[in-house]
Amino acid sequence: MQTRRPTALKRAISHICLAMFLCVFGAPSGIAETRMILRPISTTDFMSFSENSQVIYVAGILEGMAMMGYKPTPAYRKWADCVRSKTLGETTKEVVALIRQSPNYQDSIAGAVSQTLGRRCK
Repeated sequence: MQTRRPTALKRAISHICLAMFLCVFGAPSGIAETRMILRPISTTDFMSFSENSQVIYVAGILEGMAMMGYKPTPAYRKWADCVRSKTLGETTKEVVALIRQSPNYQDSIAGAVSQTLGRRCK
């Protein structure tokens, strides 16, 4: 019987899942004591990024949200269709507008993406 080698995509997905698991549940104590695994950028930093860099950052957040919520169900497909109803550029502009509406915005950029999608995908 021939064993199947994992494709590059499957390996990348497994690494992403492992990284997310470690961010959520913590790393083994030796690593956790010496390294910061999750360090989100500040709103000020995000707002100083170029438009292209903001789009890339938002795309990474959306990718993580899609991976964490993926189940082949009608609810997931509805969410994915809603997210895809606008381009990454349009979504990023909505995120930036949400942050600008609240000069003292304190939530993470991921929180701003979630709020933006929450308004759109009801």
